Amino acid sequence: MISLSDGKVLENAEISGQQRKSMICLQQRISRKKKGSRNRKKAIQGFAKYSEHISRIREDRLHKLSHQLANSYSLIAYENLEIGNMVKTIDSQGQYRNVLGAISPICCTTRLRVLVARRSA
Repeated sequence: MISLSDGKVLENAEISGQQRKSMICLQQRISRKKKGSRNRKKAIQGFAKYSEHISRIREDRLHKLSHQLANSYSLIAYENLEIGNMVKTIDSQGQYRNVLGAISPICCTTRLRVLVARRSA
């Protein structure tokens, strides 16, 4: 999530519900296949191909967002947050749990790297 100085809030680029269902279906196909079989290898390749497709969709959205921000604003400042501390939470038994998926599916450092590269170019 990005908060801009003019009050706009830009959400993370997340996959849609249909894409999430497709990922689950492909994972289930892998789990139904016998380990070491040729059909399992094909199912794994199909899952890897679809995962790469989703990854490229996210990357494309990231580049479009960075392009929009770089063209709209003359000064871009960011706060260096400790994401490692943000993803930890304590459950009812006093144990740390990792909630990374709930915070950001896209790595913040990647977002900053793309934005800084676009501004310096």
